[in-house]
Amino acid sequence: MTLREWRDVNPLRLWRLAPERPGQTTLRAVALLAGVSITAVWLWERGERRPKPDHVAAIAHMMDIRFHQLAEAWQWWIDQEPEN
Repeated sequence: MTLREWRDVNPLRLWRLAPERPGQTTLRAVALLAGVSITAVWLWERGERRPKPDHVAAIAHMMDIRFHQLAEAWQWWIDQEPEN
């Protein structure tokens, strides 16, 4: 898996851009809900930073899933990060 492919399967990014969702959720909308900057959300999706637990909770609420589901999905994604 390339770095780009890995970034494309970030759990938040997959949810935000899912074609079956009516409309797409913007980075700005996630940032507003989580109380962070758009840059922070962008860095989370790129794997350059990790959201804090309270941010994961806010995102899970937005996604309508449980905290542990998102936390586990995020950890799985981190574990898949390709070596440089």
